[in-house]
Amino acid sequence: MALPGPAATRAAVRLCRIAASASSYLPSAAADGRRELELPFALVAERGMVVGGHRGMGMNAVGAPPGARFGAARERENTLLSFGRAAAHAAVAFVEFDVQVTKDGCPIIFHDDFILTQGTGAVHERRVTDLLLEDFLSYGPQRESCKVSKPLLRRAGDGRVLNWTTEDDDSLCTLQEAFQRVSPRLGFNIELKFDDSIMYHRKDLQCALKAVLQVQSFPLLRIELSKVSIDLHSDSVYSHPFQH
Repeated sequence: MALPGPAATRAAVRLCRIAASASSYLPSAAADGRRELELPFALVAERGMVVGGHRGMGMNAVGAPPGARFGAARERENTLLSFGRAAAHAAVAFVEFDVQVTKDGCPIIFHDDFILTQGTGAVHERRVTDLLLEDFLSYGPQRESCKVSKPLLRRAGDGRVLNWTTEDDDSLCTLQEAFQRVSPRLGFNIELKFDDSIMYHRKDLQCALKAVLQVQSFPLLRIELSKVSIDLHSDSVYSHPFQH
């Protein structure tokens, strides 16, 4: 599902790596003679140390004491604001983030398997992949003032459920928005995220990968895939027109 509005046209080629954490490693060569995928981050690494931004400018840790290492990010993780500030650092070559696919087939950027919110005093837990895109985007800050924001909570390391607030806030976003609005010089290290507690059918995994590859900006990319099983990449990946 693509967001409304014109697609951004870019002359630059973004380096991109996709991983599916629940799968086996992609073989280094294909038995039927198809070309092996290029490894853009490996090539970058040959030129020296590569600096990456974890979820953009860093992860958020609710309930962390002031000065705590993992609570230092001012920006909400996995947002256009966080990615944009990471791109502004000349030393940062790429950002790493997790992608999940909503119930109506839109790849979105979010780490946790569940969204926690509060209504009538009770805390509610909703699986991200069970949400429609419009519902997912309704949590947290809203770009349009006419829209009502739903509370966004997060579980702290000690088990408490707290309000998920940041010093510099931003709205949740889709994968396509990230491709369109973040500087193309910044590489994307994408983990296609699945819930480890669920046994998925092969077709469900293939549908998720296909949804990611169908994001409108992907033809402008050089892509490396790792940890993607043969069953997943056999149809979706090699039929996609990314650059070799």
